[in-house]
Amino acid sequence: AAYLDPGFDSGVAAMAPSKAKIAAAHIRNCSSGLCDIPDPHPFCREKNGRTWLFAHNGTISKTILLGLIDPDYLEANPPQYGANQSEWIDSDLYFIFLLQTLESKSWQVKPALGQALYRLHQVIPEESRRLNFYLTDGDTLWAYCEGNTLCYLFDTTGIAFTAIASQH
Repeated sequence: AAYLDPGFDSGVAAMAPSKAKIAAAHIRNCSSGLCDIPDPHPFCREKNGRTWLFAHNGTISKTILLGLIDPDYLEANPPQYGANQSEWIDSDLYFIFLLQTLESKSWQVKPALGQALYRLHQVIPEESRRLNFYLTDGDTLWAYCEGNTLCYLFDTTGIAFTAIASQH
């Protein structure tokens, strides 16, 4: 568990004074692309004047994702890790696909996510869908659960907060 890592307490202590509205983390279980990369999640990209963070809990066919991403968009927004398709991380491609859809929907997040997920449903059989993710622009956090566990906690006692995690 993350909280058992020796760096957890120091990480929390370093973040706490920032008074950040959203804190994001992801522990990777490599299933695609380069597996010797330390901490590639959350993926981070600057778009539309905002900092977007994304993490995915699952595996998606890179071939399917590359079929959904416009080649010109991919060239302008290449994966952050790896030199070729065999090294690319499926989650990074998933993020690129979502960003492409967000741009096409003028950064209206809910309609864009709805369209992106609809398109994924058209090409990925139900039994193979591992689409869990979280996405944030620093002001709002969106999460989607399909295929793997996703736990949600909303607490209004004391200081209001929301937590989203793969495990309780």
